[in-house]
Amino acid sequence: MGVWDVYCNISGAMHFNSPAAFVESFESDVQDKVPQEILDGLLYSKEDVSASQDRVILSYYDDDDDSYADKPGAIKLDSDGGWMLHDVEPCDYQRYQDRDDPAREYVLEEEFGVVTHCSLVIFRHRFPDYSASVVSQIVGHGSPGMYHGAVARTQEQWVEWLNVTDRVFEDEGESAEEWWLRFLTRSDRTPEEIIHEAWMGPGNMWMFVRPDRFPISEALALPALQQFAVSTPSETSKGSPSLLDLPLDIIQELCAHLPLPSLLSLPQINKSLRALVLPHLDAFVRRSIEWHHRYLLPETPSSAYRSNEENEWWTKQWVEGGKVDVNSIPWTAFARACATSRSMRSRKRIWDIVGEMEAAARRDGII
Repeated sequence: MGVWDVYCNISGAMHFNSPAAFVESFESDVQDKVPQEILDGLLYSKEDVSASQDRVILSYYDDDDDSYADKPGAIKLDSDGGWMLHDVEPCDYQRYQDRDDPAREYVLEEEFGVVTHCSLVIFRHRFPDYSASVVSQIVGHGSPGMYHGAVARTQEQWVEWLNVTDRVFEDEGESAEEWWLRFLTRSDRTPEEIIHEAWMGPGNMWMFVRPDRFPISEALALPALQQFAVSTPSETSKGSPSLLDLPLDIIQELCAHLPLPSLLSLPQINKSLRALVLPHLDAFVRRSIEWHHRYLLPETPSSAYRSNEENEWWTKQWVEGGKVDVNSIPWTAFARACATSRSMRSRKRIWDIVGEMEAAARRDGII
């Protein structure tokens, strides 16, 4: 697939046209050498494809056509003709078409930026007080690819999907395709292990996964953590003061500052701590997420265009998937599911990039 200048200026990811885009980047003779079971495990979802094509144009210019104001969600960024145009998708070199009206095209003339809608939502979620014009300035500041890590190695005229691995192939004396062939045909791993490592290990395929599919069904499928019987205080000898002697509100305050992995491991330390913490763990985890891991939550609905989509999807999945009211979410199970979620790992990456972009723009006096 040819690159039409369409990588997302926030995430660095290219759009792709089918779930098999990554697999189809292998030469046919390489595909013939990889077990079909493994190739089938390297397909992206249709939702990944759709999200990669759902674009927003920043700073669009065309002196001959000023009809953008009637497009839903169109925001004028400045007096010189700059616009933020939602709901467009790539159709040709420097050309985008309206997702709802493909006959309506937009030609990129001068300075511009293109981001996925998902990435823009994450930007708004992290910095909700910035106007569309400021967002455009922040995204346009800096060199393309400077924040994108391994994804930057795929940004060629023809997308080099295979370069997204941890390896820098020009320094290794081995081509990307040779590495992938060796990686996917190892005899010391099961097909399931190879597929997992392709996505979440050195293959880094998670970087192109849609970043707004919260693992709610996975959380609902997890068994609840079980409580164990524990000796009563009268049956145990009193030792030196410990965490267990603190009031519950103090313990909650301390737990809220723990990284999620540490917080989730507390019930595994001993039975006494498990008995104390487990009944309140959902509340502890929720507070930790709200304070330190906001990217694991949907965007707060606002007046911004399509700002309610994440929240609507979130609510629908809890209610329809598990008959769970959003006020009684099993936060511990949700956090456990997030720890292994491709989508949440992708979301965290974009959240961090947005933070780096904002810090650079502030440092350089752009905002």
